[in-house]
Amino acid sequence: MERNMEFSMEEVSSKYLKFRSDLKYYKYKWVSPPKTPLGPDYDFQGFCMPETHKQYAKMIREFKIRPDDVFVCGYPKSGTSWLQEMVWLLGNDLNYRKAEKISQMFRFPLLELASNLPVDQSISVVLDQIDLIPSPRFIKSHLPVGHLPEELWSVKPKIIQIQRNSKDAAVSLLHHYRSLHAFNGTKDEFFNLYLEGNVYYGPLVNYINEFDKLRDQSNILFINYEDMKRDLKKVIRSTADFLGKTINAEQVDELYQYLQPESMRKNKACNQEDMLFVCSTVCHSLLDPDFIFIRKATTDTYKDEMSQQFIEKFEEQIERKIERLSVKEEIIGKRLKDFSISCEER
Repeated sequence: MERNMEFSMEEVSSKYLKFRSDLKYYKYKWVSPPKTPLGPDYDFQGFCMPETHKQYAKMIREFKIRPDDVFVCGYPKSGTSWLQEMVWLLGNDLNYRKAEKISQMFRFPLLELASNLPVDQSISVVLDQIDLIPSPRFIKSHLPVGHLPEELWSVKPKIIQIQRNSKDAAVSLLHHYRSLHAFNGTKDEFFNLYLEGNVYYGPLVNYINEFDKLRDQSNILFINYEDMKRDLKKVIRSTADFLGKTINAEQVDELYQYLQPESMRKNKACNQEDMLFVCSTVCHSLLDPDFIFIRKATTDTYKDEMSQQFIEKFEEQIERKIERLSVKEEIIGKRLKDFSISCEER
């Protein structure tokens, strides 16, 4: 029986869409939902992508998955590039020489790269190139659960999913948009666009909630960006264990040093200068000569760039709508209330 692979496209309309290029953005939604662990009745919401994604959506859904593939998934600017480098090195016997010679763009390609470029491609060229990579392949994607390859959920390769504080991710994406996607609005206009869910891959709340429902899947490892900052060595060891790799203390120390932001900024293969040039050129953006793909790589940077008004908006409109965080907040609140009552009774 032939499955319905059609999708609806609703053009995004927002007063905050301010770009130098005239590329149109759409919310994509499948007419017939894909087969995922979320079940046949799960109501996948539309997500935001450029018009060019319509050429690739079906091909990505039908992309053939291998059992030994390794995927890194995360919302844009959640630390995927940092995580990719760690995962690739763990999966390639800590081959630092190769990691420094070959761009991350080719070692660990973005599955939907062509969808992000406002130019006509030979329709399948990017996916064909990924298909030719010898096993094991290392593939990155920012796509939400319902728009990833359908075989990902039946073949069950290893998936490492990273999440980050939404406010820090938004600030980082602001700089990315200005330099690579020709965004020429104000900082506040971009934050409003982000809150609307009208940036690439948005809205964030849907993205996080869908992945969080998969936390019982044994082939998925969940990592927080903040945990990598807090105790990178611990994350290195747990990721190596997930990948079935043995790593000794000396190798952990060596990889820890290699993954320091200062070290990675000096590595052209990590900073993806080739991709920066391509994206800024086709999007007609004014690339800041000081912009680098790996920017500050710190936590709580939003406190320097986001007003209190927007901090409260992000907490109200995003963080409190992330179901996992809301449950934790309710549990903590109940415990504090119970503790208060207990103290009063004494």
